[in-house]
Amino acid sequence: MPKKPPIIILGVTYRTHEDLEDKCRSVLYSYSDGDVVVGEDDKFLRALLARHPDATRKIGVGVYGFWRGRSKHRTHCFYLDRIDGTADDFSFNKCIVGKTKGVQQELEKTLRAIIQRDMHSYKQKLFGMGIGGFNDVKCSLSGESLGWDNCHIDHYPKTFQAIVRDWLKEEDIDPTYDMFVPKYDLQPNPELVDEVLVESFRDYHNSVASLRPLDKHIHLTQKRVAV
Repeated sequence: MPKKPPIIILGVTYRTHEDLEDKCRSVLYSYSDGDVVVGEDDKFLRALLARHPDATRKIGVGVYGFWRGRSKHRTHCFYLDRIDGTADDFSFNKCIVGKTKGVQQELEKTLRAIIQRDMHSYKQKLFGMGIGGFNDVKCSLSGESLGWDNCHIDHYPKTFQAIVRDWLKEEDIDPTYDMFVPKYDLQPNPELVDEVLVESFRDYHNSVASLRPLDKHIHLTQKRVAV
């Protein structure tokens, strides 16, 4: 794999993506939620934002300033205020990578969001929530008992990517960016234009998906291919 070139921001060379990520985190965690970013940190974020794959839309009529807030996932992140009074969040990781996702990756992210409610319901039933009990849920690989927070739901044996692939083939769909709703401020996830496709994938997923509980760490570190 070719080595990634260093990134230069405001005359400072960051030799690895990790170095720049550490810088971004140091700025982020030097403020509290609601604090306005000031001074050299403001200048740094303006230069960083220029690397965002959607920088033109994010910047809009011009950035008035930045502040720290919480994302929809309740994690800390940066927000920007424009000079016209509108606001938006932005990911410093996307700025570091500096490129947009391919249409297939964007579609998979969108389809994951579509089934999020169904996955949450499955997890609730697994733990016995809503029926007066709380089941002892064990990791399918380690056999260790899991709590709600460290339990991830995994597609197995057919991966989520394989389910998406097979659905596309069955529906005879060649993914294009025209499938997506144009991006807008504070959009939580990409969205499909066609609601019929939304329901089609949800129904297909629920009919073919086999799920299992995994320890969070095992789930995030395992390497699988779409089969």
